[in-house]
Amino acid sequence: MFFWDCSCLRDWEGYLTTRSTAVEGTRASFVIGPRLKAARLGQGLTLQQVADAAAITKGYLSRLERDSVSPTVATLMVLCRTLDIEPSTVLAEEAVEVITKGEIMLGPTQGEGIRHNILTPTATKTVSVSHSELEPGASAGDELYPMFCETQTAYVLRGRIEILFSNRAVTLNTGQAITFPGREPHSYRNPDDNQSAEMIWVLAPALGR
Repeated sequence: MFFWDCSCLRDWEGYLTTRSTAVEGTRASFVIGPRLKAARLGQGLTLQQVADAAAITKGYLSRLERDSVSPTVATLMVLCRTLDIEPSTVLAEEAVEVITKGEIMLGPTQGEGIRHNILTPTATKTVSVSHSELEPGASAGDELYPMFCETQTAYVLRGRIEILFSNRAVTLNTGQAITFPGREPHSYRNPDDNQSAEMIWVLAPALGR
């Protein structure tokens, strides 16, 4: 059941008026094509299937997904109903926020000598990026643990990092990265007793958001 947000539709009507008189080359404040495409692909639907259900042509839908054309409010409502999504999810403007290292600290992890800084805003749900600093010989502990996200990537900025799994250990040098399922139990450590290390963690989707 949909509860249509009329305010966002009024915003869209205003944007259509502005866009019709905008100077060529200016960027649209609403970029809905990629969001509609993502919703379609997420449901495994083809362009033709959605176009037929919405009573529009496949070519028009293709241009719409590329933001080459702007749909009318009526067409947008039909597409949202077809894709079973709220108009507000398509029209919402993405928040842009600058995070400075040290603003969001996680503190020590399971082991000593590891500091974490979250680099993504707390409102971001699609991905979480964090920066970790490991003192010489620092370890997250011998106990392996999952992160309960779909995918996890570790990238070494400086030094060496050893990622520990139940059946193997993978050593990453500066400039190397590894991607693995977030539910894979693991731990990590700095195997160098004389040099500190830095790394970036990318978790998708973000944990607890």
